[in-house]
Amino acid sequence: MLDRLPADVLQCILSRTSPACVVAGVAPVCSCLHASARADGLWRIMLQTRYTRLLSECFDGECPLPVPPLSWREHYFAFPSSFLHHARARGRLLLEIDAVIYDVTTYLHLHPGDPEVLLAAAGHDATAVFREVGHSANAQRQLEQLA
Repeated sequence: MLDRLPADVLQCILSRTSPACVVAGVAPVCSCLHASARADGLWRIMLQTRYTRLLSECFDGECPLPVPPLSWREHYFAFPSSFLHHARARGRLLLEIDAVIYDVTTYLHLHPGDPEVLLAAAGHDATAVFREVGHSANAQRQLEQLA
C-alpha cells in the first residue's frame, strides 16, 4: 500500500516526524519506508526545517550543500558541528563563544585587535581564546550586541 504513494508524499509525511523516529522507528518497518527514510530529499527538507532561522540569518536562506561524499542524511547529522565552516566558505565570519553563535562579519574592521585574530577564530569555538585575552566589560557588551 505504501509503495503506491509518490515518493515526495512519503517524504513530506516523514519530514513532519523527528529524525530519531525516522531512523529508528520508520526505516526498519519495510523496504518502502526504509528507502524513503534514506532519501536525500527528506533530509534536505528536515535540515531546512530545523535550521530555518540559522539558514535565513547566516546563509541568505540557502541550504549549504553536503560536502562529498556525505549524503543529505549524513549532512543533516553533521550540520551542528560543521555549519560554522560552511558559513566561512561563504564569506561569513561566525564564531562560537559559550555556546552562542556570533556573526562578526561586519565587525571585523571595527575590532580593536588584529583582524587576523577574528579570522583565525571564525568557524570555530572561540570561547577559550576570548577568555584568555581577558576582554573588558565593554567588550562583553559589544559581543552581546552581535548575537
